[in-house]
Amino acid sequence: MAVEPWRTGKVVKIEEEADQTRRFWIEVPELEKFESARTQRKIEKKDDYEAQNLKVRDLLVNPDGSIFISCEEYWWEDRSYYMNNTWHRQVIYYYGDIYGSKIGANGQFEWLRKIPKRQRGSSGKGTMGFKLINDSSGFYFLYLDNLKNLYIKEDDVPKYHQDGAGGQVMVSRLDYKGNLSKELLFDTREEDIMIYPTEFSRIFGNQFIGRAKIKKKLFQQLKHCIICVVIIQSKK
Repeated sequence: MAVEPWRTGKVVKIEEEADQTRRFWIEVPELEKFESARTQRKIEKKDDYEAQNLKVRDLLVNPDGSIFISCEEYWWEDRSYYMNNTWHRQVIYYYGDIYGSKIGANGQFEWLRKIPKRQRGSSGKGTMGFKLINDSSGFYFLYLDNLKNLYIKEDDVPKYHQDGAGGQVMVSRLDYKGNLSKELLFDTREEDIMIYPTEFSRIFGNQFIGRAKIKKKLFQQLKHCIICVVIIQSKK
């Protein structure tokens, strides 16, 4: 996919939180472009901006002393409705866009990138969310997505992936300069399995072990299995 421009920001405040721990306040004006036109108008009037529902998922210290931070949009809705003379309650969970940013060893903000995705479901995390893996070539995000999102741009609105309804296993890669690429690993419906990306761990090199569920009852006594997945890295 085409490489989008880098995002720049400014570290406006640094506090010593604990031993070898600092808290950074970073202004990233270009985050505003990812908001709707209505929200952007409100930002212009108030001259203020705060990303909503953004959760920090990973904070990595690289060998050169720089810091990589991954965030994910996450929220839930508690719904009540009346049907058949009974009140019902349903909680919908949303796992949205991924943001990756890098701060240099000198404390200067270097870049911010957005990986668009939209996941929703009603059974907790399930197959939603993402797993971050890093090595000397960059940062890899493993997650389930809708196939229609394979070639979208970072400011496009992605199609929903519904938890438990199959999905495509995607890997998005950010190199150390902030260049973004994406590739499709496989379709879970074709492989007849359901994987849980957040439960994967590296075992050796580019081999990973994690939890998966077999859809068809090939063996009645087997409901879940542990599988190894080899992630093919993008060319450097």
